[in-house]
Amino acid sequence: MGTWDDFKADVWSYGILMFNLLTFKDPFNKSNFNEMKAMFEDANFKVTELTKNPDLDDTTFNGFKEIYNGCTQIDPAKRWTMK
Repeated sequence: MGTWDDFKADVWSYGILMFNLLTFKDPFNKSNFNEMKAMFEDANFKVTELTKNPDLDDTTFNGFKEIYNGCTQIDPAKRWTMK
């Protein structure tokens, strides 16, 4: 998929952390580290859709969802940047 970009990886990590903080769940739904590692090594994964937390109003949720979707694009060329 191209060359490694530390900043793009940091943006990805931010999106994953945001998912975890908003949902209290693992976005990859794997039961252990080895399953998750194999999933990444095979590049066989899909980012989980962020579902609305009932404690958030629609405007706040939609803002978080836009950030999450921009941060977790599988293709680094489509992922948001830190610039």
